[in-house]
Amino acid sequence: MRTAAFVLGLIAGISGLIGAGCSACGGIAGGAIEAGTGGDVDKADETGKTGAGIGGALTIASILGIIGASLCRSRPKIGGAVQLVVALGGLIMIMAIGSSGGEGGAFSGGVGILSWALPGILFLFGGLCGLIAKTPQKDNA
Repeated sequence: MRTAAFVLGLIAGISGLIGAGCSACGGIAGGAIEAGTGGDVDKADETGKTGAGIGGALTIASILGIIGASLCRSRPKIGGAVQLVVALGGLIMIMAIGSSGGEGGAFSGGVGILSWALPGILFLFGGLCGLIAKTPQKDNA
């Protein structure tokens, strides 16, 4: 189970970093499209900032999740707890940042949710595997 928690967390972290880049680019591109089609420039600016904020939040969450996955090798309970916190924390960060942008944040928040769907689920299962894994026993011989 420790290996499963490590592998799931590592795959989640890598896909989270990819999703963070896509989320940031999606939000910034959405803002550029809004400004380029004669839309409200202030709204377009908010959309771009929200997308970049979600990308940054997902990057931080993914890095913390990779750290949690690496902890699962030696301390599976701690690593599993870190992965569970990252899975739920990433979702909460996306909801908070996406809703703070007003109408412009709705587009970026949706991109953020899609970008965190796979990593969030993998971090959740990786964290559960880490929590139910047995800690390695030391030989007293």
